[in-house]
Amino acid sequence: MVVTDLASKGLARDLVFPLSTHQKGLYPMNTRTTSARWTVDRAVPLLAGFMILVSLALATGLSTWWLLLTAFVAVNLLLFAAVGWCPASLLMHRLGLPRCTELR
Repeated sequence: MVVTDLASKGLARDLVFPLSTHQKGLYPMNTRTTSARWTVDRAVPLLAGFMILVSLALATGLSTWWLLLTAFVAVNLLLFAAVGWCPASLLMHRLGLPRCTELR
């Protein structure tokens, strides 16, 4: 009975798909604190997460030696957090991706 009441009011759709196409723009990105452009500071964790997922899939399917790639990515993330650069960030910056400080 409660579900039918929600469905009749269109609220069930909002519970299942809170950010569907009818609500785009309801929660816009905060442009004061988050830039809409991709920067090195946003791309490094994205690349790291992707590489960790790939290495875990390869370790599960092929060989546990692929976990060394996971360790390498973790060391680079620690380096990036500690000093603000890692090999991937240097390459991304050379390819033209701006740093957060360059956007201001």
